[in-house]
Amino acid sequence: MSELSTEQLRLLGSAVDAAEHGIAILTSVNEDKGPRIAFVNDGFCRLYGTKREAALGQTLVALGIVERHQAIFDDMLEHIFEQEFFDGEATARRNDGSEFELDVHLVPIQENGNLTHWVAYLRDITETKNQLLMLRRQATYDALTDLPNRMLLFERLEKAIDNARTQKTLAALLLMDLDRFKEINDTFGHHFGDMLLKQIADRLRTLLHPNETLSRLGGDEFGLFLTRASDSNDVAAVARRILDSLQQPFAIDGHLLEVSASIGIAIYPTHGTDARALLRRADAAMYAAKEANVGYAFHNQEHESRTPDQLALTVEMRRAMERDEFELYYQPKLHLTSGLMTRAEVLIRWNHPNRGLLPPGAFIPVAERTGLIKPMTDWIIDRMLRQCREWHNAGAPVHVAVNISAKSLQDQTLPVKIQAALDKWKMDPRFVKVEITESSIMADPAHALAITS
Repeated sequence: MSELSTEQLRLLGSAVDAAEHGIAILTSVNEDKGPRIAFVNDGFCRLYGTKREAALGQTLVALGIVERHQAIFDDMLEHIFEQEFFDGEATARRNDGSEFELDVHLVPIQENGNLTHWVAYLRDITETKNQLLMLRRQATYDALTDLPNRMLLFERLEKAIDNARTQKTLAALLLMDLDRFKEINDTFGHHFGDMLLKQIADRLRTLLHPNETLSRLGGDEFGLFLTRASDSNDVAAVARRILDSLQQPFAIDGHLLEVSASIGIAIYPTHGTDARALLRRADAAMYAAKEANVGYAFHNQEHESRTPDQLALTVEMRRAMERDEFELYYQPKLHLTSGLMTRAEVLIRWNHPNRGLLPPGAFIPVAERTGLIKPMTDWIIDRMLRQCREWHNAGAPVHVAVNISAKSLQDQTLPVKIQAALDKWKMDPRFVKVEITESSIMADPAHALAITS
């Protein structure tokens, strides 16, 4: 290799000094002596807040890798003694004591087959790391409540199960769903509902140990897992404490609101040995608790009788209510002479994003079992009367009819809700027909009479 001229060496030195990142040239390892800094560029001096003269002759300690990252520093030294390339990241300290995130690349330089020097490329990646941390937080935390979201809950649950497996302890997952939250949103508005969710999150935080993860899974569903419980009695006590805390009214925009919820519980290793199994079984137990109106329930084998498709449909149905995926269709009855529509029977369909248009038989039984039939009935009545009002305003005095399920009939507030909807849309009740099956009437004759009268 030809020798560089003085001018070429000057240009090379200027180019190295002009580099944005820090560059240091270190001597090779001689016997028991570690490498020493033989040259640094201006970028190195800016990076560490030092002068060139102060850096020359220093050991690798001058790179400022902090004590808590000693393992990374030791790994770097091992690579040097083994004459191997090194790439790594560590927290480093400047001369003024401030810390930054350092990216280090060490490259060996050989001449005639012998290692003579090392070149260290040093880069401040603090801003990049902070941006990644910010993106990570946005991806793993709920923006409304600042709680971990479903993805982060799943990650932490997997780690908790691994620890429980190693330590032969239990880990418990609790999934909580608020009761009648859609009614709150419909009555007071989504802003009110958001304020309620934030207050619930704040209240639940105060009940949990710092090592326990509380998360918002979406909508009005929360999840938490416990790692300090010794048995199912401890877990049940936490569930009762949560439900009791919700009974204290929430003050929002001048309103005092009482909230109830249903909690499903699955425990490792009794109910499952991986995160997905615990999530699925806690979800099934939650809907069982809601159906039985018992506050909380542990998973049991009876829940296993429901197929995975049914369980998935239950979860999707709750989200469908929030995303307005249900649609009403009207089966018309026409006047023989005029051909005009005089009556219409309301039929509900689910415009499922993946399965297409689903008939009532595909989802109504699930809605009845989980309690979703009640908010669904409220929504049907409201939309039906809105459409009826539009027809009347257009000069078509159409009568509408809707079928009420036995489960909806058990809602003691249903007559009040129907009257409120009639008032809201200024509809004469003579144009509305509520159809009730014989079995529904026999279950509660007085209540059925109150609805139809």
